[in-house]
Amino acid sequence: MKPETRIYIDAVLQNMKNILFFMFLPILIARLGASPLEITLSTSLPPLMSALSVVFVTRLLPCNFKVYYSAGILRQIAFLCIAFAVLLPHSITWILVSWSINCIVVMILNVQQHSLIKHNVAESNMSTLFGNIRIIAILVTIVCSYSASTLLDRYDTIFPYNYFICMLVGAVCTFTGMNIMARLAPRESKSIKLQWKPPLRRLSPFLIMVGFMSLGSALPGSLWVIYHVNVLHFSNM
Repeated sequence: MKPETRIYIDAVLQNMKNILFFMFLPILIARLGASPLEITLSTSLPPLMSALSVVFVTRLLPCNFKVYYSAGILRQIAFLCIAFAVLLPHSITWILVSWSINCIVVMILNVQQHSLIKHNVAESNMSTLFGNIRIIAILVTIVCSYSASTLLDRYDTIFPYNYFICMLVGAVCTFTGMNIMARLAPRESKSIKLQWKPPLRRLSPFLIMVGFMSLGSALPGSLWVIYHVNVLHFSNM
């Protein structure tokens, strides 16, 4: 299988996971009776743990098969913990803890995946590749979100098991995609150097702009869920 084919298949599966697992997770937490503080934590903890992962873990790891596959296994365990936490008492606490662990690992995989793409795809094909990946993301998001929300609403009588099944399918998607991409990782072993690397040593105008854009995107996230689920009682669709 060509590297580009593996990357496109992984893009389809990972975008399906984004919809089946994470699009409806804040909605599930709200419907489980979470307080506004807990809903806010569900939207703020993931980026916080991702940032800590990048600063303290991700940049210290080499790009090879062992690191990529080990991170994929840990991510899959975290996914399953989130899914099964729905069936436990005090499920919101367990979901938030498992979600935080997932965010630490997912940043390792994201950085590793970018390295794998650069290692296996010619630079002249990069713009076409990433353009096709974005088109795939848009199409999968439209089709999968409408399909998943329709099924979740139709089987709302078995809540929260309808969300549980949806998340299990998303977990299978991400694990399958990880296995397909892992074949592109170099097999040679590399030593891990635990050396502190200060982040953001050179603040460019571009980074400052990205920071403000991220802040603006993050501010209404939890309020969106609180208002639409707890106040307006919208359906998944």
